[in-house]
Amino acid sequence: MCREKTDSKGNVLFRGERERNDGRYEYRYTDHRGVQHSVYENRLQQLRMEEAKIAYRGHNRQQRHRVGRVIKQQGVPECQMYAN
Repeated sequence: MCREKTDSKGNVLFRGERERNDGRYEYRYTDHRGVQHSVYENRLQQLRMEEAKIAYRGHNRQQRHRVGRVIKQQGVPECQMYAN
């Protein structure tokens, strides 16, 4: 059975997320053209807000629903979820 990937604070990391050695978080994804991108943030919540923006701009409904649900559980106002 697979175990969940967690960071040093015990937070569960989703697909594409990782904690770097310097303590920052990284999200890697591939866009619709097949080009790989990375996003870096100091806090996991900020990283997930960036994920939500990427999912909203793209057309990946499944990822948009999952990230939006997690951010709402963390108490982030919806107006900040997709702000530029």
